[in-house]
Formats: sequence, structure tokens, C-alpha cells
Amino acid sequence: MLGLTFIFSILNIRICPFFYIFNIPCPGCGLTRSIIFLLKGNIIESLKYNVLGLPLVVCCIIYSLFFILKKEYLIDEFLRKRKKFIIILFAIIFIIVQLINIFNPRLY
Repeated sequence: MLGLTFIFSILNIRICPFFYIFNIPCPGCGLTRSIIFLLKGNIIESLKYNVLGLPLVVCCIIYSLFFILKKEYLIDEFLRKRKKFIIILFAIIFIIVQLINIFNPRLY
């Protein structure tokens, strides 16, 4: 699935049902291109496509390190203790990213 996503991204083919239904980009639109630019070392270009690319990669790296060290239970405890705060924070982040994406000409 990830391979297909990268191929569609390279060929500039949209697979976002949100975009096809509402004709505006969703908070995740441009995320694959953002991560591709991030992996190439181009942080500025990555942020221009989707600001969530960098935090997503950082979170994945942190979780991977905790998993390798067999300490992922610490992340689970942290998330459980702060569930309401995290839900509200993510809702605010997604609303902000949605507003950014609506006016981002790279996603059309």
C-alpha cells in the first residue's frame, strides 16, 4: 500500500476521496509528498506541502526508539493520562492544518 502511495505521488495522481467529494484538500493531502521531501533532506519544501510531515516522522522515530528499547508502555501511559488534552490538541491542529491546506496552491 505504501509503495502504491509513493507511485501515485510520483505520477501526481490523487487518491484522496475527501478531495474528490468536497473538492478541497483534507488535512492529510500532500503528506506523502511532504515525507518524500523530508526523506530527501529538503525540510522547507516538505513543510510547504504539509506541515504535519515533520511532526509525523519525528513521532514515528521516537516511537520506534521506545519500541526498540521495549519501553513503549511509557508512551501508552502518557497518552492514557492526558487523553482529553491530546484529543483537544489534535482537533485544534487538524483544524489549523485544514485551513492551511485549503489555501495551499501546491495541493490543487
